[in-house]
Amino acid sequence: MLKVSIVIAAYNESNRLPQSLEKISAFKSAHPELDLELILVDDGSKDSTWEIIQNSPIVTLKERLLKNRGKGFALRTGAKLATTDLIYLC
Repeated sequence: MLKVSIVIAAYNESNRLPQSLEKISAFKSAHPELDLELILVDDGSKDSTWEIIQNSPIVTLKERLLKNRGKGFALRTGAKLATTDLIYLC
């Protein structure tokens, strides 16, 4: 089984994140041969992004940055949490 980490940096994405998580969940269900680890990093969002991340059953690892540090920093933070050798950054 191929193990893959998907790291997503999110900043004020409360409007788009639920739909993205639904699509990732559908992809995960359609590909049981993949062992997907979903890592979401909230990059200091001011909206309800963190609550959406916390309540998602498909998110494997979660990290919250208290202030906005930029997408690159958020992705590096998430990559450090990954437990697989193959990491996809979004």
